[in-house]
Amino acid sequence: MRRCLATFALLLASNFAHSSLITTTKSGDLMFEYLRGESGPSVQEFGIGTPSADSTLADRNVVFVIDYNRAVVPPPVVNKGYYWAGSSLDFYNLSNYMGNLFAFSSNLATSPSTADQAVFTDTDNSLGRGGSVIEIIGDNDWVLHLDDAWSYRFDDDDNELVLRVWVDTSAAVPLPEPGSLLLIGTGLFLALRRRQ
Repeated sequence: MRRCLATFALLLASNFAHSSLITTTKSGDLMFEYLRGESGPSVQEFGIGTPSADSTLADRNVVFVIDYNRAVVPPPVVNKGYYWAGSSLDFYNLSNYMGNLFAFSSNLATSPSTADQAVFTDTDNSLGRGGSVIEIIGDNDWVLHLDDAWSYRFDDDDNELVLRVWVDTSAAVPLPEPGSLLLIGTGLFLALRRRQ
Protein backbone atom coordinates (compact mmCIF):
# COMPACT_ATOMS: atom_id res chain seq x y z
CA MET A 1 0.00 0.00 0.00
CA ARG A 2 2.82 2.40 0.92
CA ARG A 3 4.51 1.69 -2.44
CA CYS A 4 1.26 2.46 -4.31
CA LEU A 5 0.91 5.76 -2.44
CA ALA A 6 4.51 6.69 -3.21
CA THR A 7 3.97 5.91 -6.90
CA PHE A 8 0.77 7.96 -6.92
CA ALA A 9 2.55 10.89 -5.23
CA LEU A 10 5.35 10.71 -7.81
CA LEU A 11 2.86 10.72 -10.68
CA LEU A 12 0.97 13.62 -9.14
CA ALA A 13 4.17 15.60 -8.61
CA SER A 14 5.36 14.95 -12.15
CA ASN A 15 2.02 16.21 -13.45
CA PHE A 16 2.78 19.58 -11.86
CA ALA A 17 6.41 19.58 -13.03
CA HIS A 18 5.40 21.20 -16.31
CA SER A 19 2.44 23.23 -17.39
CA SER A 20 0.40 21.73 -20.17
CA LEU A 21 -0.43 23.57 -23.38
CA ILE A 22 -4.12 23.66 -22.38
CA THR A 23 -5.90 22.91 -19.10
CA THR A 24 -9.64 22.40 -19.17
CA THR A 25 -11.80 24.18 -16.59
CA LYS A 26 -15.01 22.27 -17.30
CA SER A 27 -15.82 18.59 -17.83
CA GLY A 28 -17.14 17.21 -21.11
CA ASP A 29 -16.23 15.58 -24.38
CA LEU A 30 -12.95 16.82 -25.88
CA MET A 31 -13.66 17.80 -29.47
CA PHE A 32 -11.32 18.60 -32.39
CA GLU A 33 -11.97 20.18 -35.77
CA TYR A 34 -9.48 20.68 -38.60
CA LEU A 35 -10.06 24.24 -39.87
CA ARG A 36 -7.36 24.67 -42.51
CA GLY A 37 -3.69 24.27 -43.24
CA GLU A 38 -0.96 25.15 -45.70
CA SER A 39 1.93 22.75 -45.92
CA GLY A 40 4.37 21.43 -48.42
CA PRO A 41 3.92 17.86 -49.67
CA SER A 42 3.87 15.86 -46.44
CA VAL A 43 1.76 13.87 -44.06
CA GLN A 44 1.05 15.66 -40.79
CA GLU A 45 -0.10 13.72 -37.73
CA PHE A 46 -1.54 15.53 -34.73
CA GLY A 47 -2.44 13.84 -31.47
CA ILE A 48 -2.79 13.99 -27.71
CA GLY A 49 0.02 13.21 -25.28
CA THR A 50 3.73 12.53 -25.59
CA PRO A 51 4.29 9.22 -27.36
CA SER A 52 7.67 7.60 -27.67
CA ALA A 53 9.57 8.64 -30.79
CA ASP A 54 9.71 4.97 -31.82
CA SER A 55 5.98 4.34 -31.21
CA THR A 56 3.71 2.90 -33.86
CA LEU A 57 0.54 4.55 -35.11
CA ALA A 58 -1.50 2.08 -33.04
CA ASP A 59 0.36 3.16 -29.87
CA ARG A 60 -0.40 6.88 -30.27
CA ASN A 61 -3.53 8.85 -29.36
CA VAL A 62 -4.03 10.24 -32.87
CA VAL A 63 -6.58 12.98 -33.55
CA PHE A 64 -5.90 13.77 -37.23
CA VAL A 65 -3.65 12.59 -40.04
CA ILE A 66 -3.64 15.15 -42.84
CA ASP A 67 -2.10 14.20 -46.19
CA TYR A 68 -0.83 17.33 -47.95
CA ASN A 69 0.44 15.25 -50.88
CA ARG A 70 -3.03 15.64 -52.44
CA ALA A 71 -5.97 18.00 -52.14
CA VAL A 72 -7.03 18.01 -48.51
CA VAL A 73 -10.54 16.84 -47.73
CA PRO A 74 -11.32 18.20 -44.26
CA PRO A 75 -11.80 15.26 -41.89
CA PRO A 76 -14.92 15.07 -39.73
CA VAL A 77 -15.00 16.53 -36.23
CA VAL A 78 -13.31 14.14 -33.79
CA ASN A 79 -14.64 13.35 -30.31
CA LYS A 80 -11.81 12.01 -28.10
CA GLY A 81 -14.08 11.18 -25.19
CA TYR A 82 -14.89 12.56 -21.79
CA TYR A 83 -12.29 14.65 -19.95
CA TRP A 84 -12.75 16.00 -16.44
CA ALA A 85 -12.30 19.66 -15.48
CA GLY A 86 -8.63 20.28 -14.71
CA SER A 87 -7.37 17.89 -17.40
CA SER A 88 -3.88 18.84 -18.56
CA LEU A 89 -3.63 18.52 -22.33
CA ASP A 90 -0.38 18.15 -24.21
CA PHE A 91 -0.13 17.46 -27.92
CA TYR A 92 2.31 16.18 -30.49
CA ASN A 93 2.97 16.61 -34.20
CA LEU A 94 4.68 14.06 -36.42
CA SER A 95 5.75 15.48 -39.76
CA ASN A 96 7.27 13.42 -42.57
CA TYR A 97 8.23 16.44 -44.71
CA MET A 98 11.95 15.54 -44.70
CA GLY A 99 11.70 12.25 -42.82
CA ASN A 100 9.80 11.56 -39.61
CA LEU A 101 10.22 14.28 -37.00
CA PHE A 102 8.22 14.62 -33.77
CA ALA A 103 7.44 17.77 -31.81
CA PHE A 104 5.93 17.68 -28.28
CA SER A 105 4.25 20.49 -26.36
CA SER A 106 5.15 18.73 -23.10
CA ASN A 107 8.83 19.57 -23.70
CA LEU A 108 8.28 23.35 -23.70
CA ALA A 109 8.80 23.76 -19.94
CA THR A 110 11.85 21.51 -19.68
CA SER A 111 14.14 21.07 -22.67
CA PRO A 112 12.36 21.97 -25.90
CA SER A 113 13.88 21.08 -29.23
CA THR A 114 13.75 23.51 -32.12
CA ALA A 115 10.94 21.36 -33.55
CA ASP A 116 8.94 21.62 -30.28
CA GLN A 117 9.32 25.40 -30.34
CA ALA A 118 8.43 25.66 -34.04
CA VAL A 119 5.14 23.81 -33.62
CA PHE A 120 3.92 24.88 -30.19
CA THR A 121 5.18 28.48 -29.93
CA ASP A 122 5.01 31.52 -32.18
CA THR A 123 8.72 32.30 -32.19
CA ASP A 124 8.38 35.64 -34.02
CA ASN A 125 5.09 36.66 -32.31
CA SER A 126 3.41 37.11 -35.70
CA LEU A 127 0.06 36.14 -34.13
CA GLY A 128 0.45 38.92 -31.55
CA ARG A 129 -0.25 36.67 -28.54
CA GLY A 130 3.08 37.00 -26.77
CA GLY A 131 4.50 33.93 -28.52
CA SER A 132 1.47 31.71 -27.90
CA VAL A 133 -0.10 29.64 -30.69
CA ILE A 134 -3.39 29.47 -28.76
CA GLU A 135 -6.31 31.71 -29.70
CA ILE A 136 -9.03 31.67 -27.06
CA ILE A 137 -12.40 31.91 -28.79
CA GLY A 138 -14.65 31.10 -25.83
CA ASP A 139 -14.92 29.29 -22.52
CA ASN A 140 -12.98 26.01 -22.98
CA ASP A 141 -12.82 26.73 -26.72
CA TRP A 142 -9.50 27.34 -28.48
CA VAL A 143 -7.94 27.55 -31.94
CA LEU A 144 -4.37 26.23 -32.28
CA HIS A 145 -2.24 27.87 -35.00
CA LEU A 146 0.51 25.31 -35.52
CA ASP A 147 3.49 24.95 -37.79
CA ASP A 148 4.83 21.47 -38.46
CA ALA A 149 7.93 19.98 -36.86
CA TRP A 150 10.18 20.77 -39.86
CA SER A 151 9.15 24.45 -39.99
CA TYR A 152 12.05 25.47 -37.76
CA ARG A 153 14.19 25.15 -40.91
CA PHE A 154 11.98 27.31 -43.12
CA ASP A 155 9.41 29.67 -41.62
CA ASP A 156 7.22 30.67 -38.69
CA ASP A 157 3.86 31.27 -40.34
CA ASP A 158 1.82 29.24 -37.82
CA ASN A 159 -0.49 27.82 -40.48
CA GLU A 160 0.36 24.20 -41.32
CA LEU A 161 -2.35 22.92 -38.95
CA VAL A 162 -5.06 25.26 -37.75
CA LEU A 163 -7.29 23.30 -35.39
CA ARG A 164 -10.20 24.05 -33.10
CA VAL A 165 -10.22 22.30 -29.71
CA TRP A 166 -13.16 22.58 -27.34
CA VAL A 167 -14.93 20.91 -24.45
CA ASP A 168 -18.53 19.94 -25.20
CA THR A 169 -20.08 20.45 -21.77
CA SER A 170 -23.43 19.02 -22.87
CA ALA A 171 -21.90 15.55 -22.79
CA ALA A 172 -23.25 13.27 -20.09
CA VAL A 173 -20.96 12.09 -17.29
CA PRO A 174 -19.76 8.63 -18.33
CA LEU A 175 -21.15 5.75 -16.30
CA PRO A 176 -18.69 3.39 -14.64
CA GLU A 177 -18.00 0.08 -16.35
CA PRO A 178 -20.08 -2.85 -15.02
CA GLY A 179 -16.93 -4.40 -13.54
CA SER A 180 -16.24 -1.16 -11.63
CA LEU A 181 -19.77 -1.15 -10.27
CA LEU A 182 -19.29 -4.74 -9.10
CA LEU A 183 -16.07 -3.78 -7.28
CA ILE A 184 -17.73 -0.76 -5.65
CA GLY A 185 -20.70 -2.88 -4.59
CA THR A 186 -18.44 -5.59 -3.17
CA GLY A 187 -16.43 -3.00 -1.23
CA LEU A 188 -19.58 -1.46 0.24
CA PHE A 189 -20.91 -4.89 1.18
CA LEU A 190 -17.67 -5.84 2.96
CA ALA A 191 -17.50 -2.48 4.74
CA LEU A 192 -21.06 -2.85 6.02
CA ARG A 193 -20.42 -6.43 7.17
CA ARG A 194 -17.35 -5.30 9.07
CA ARG A 195 -19.38 -2.70 10.97
CA GLN A 196 -21.87 -5.35 12.16
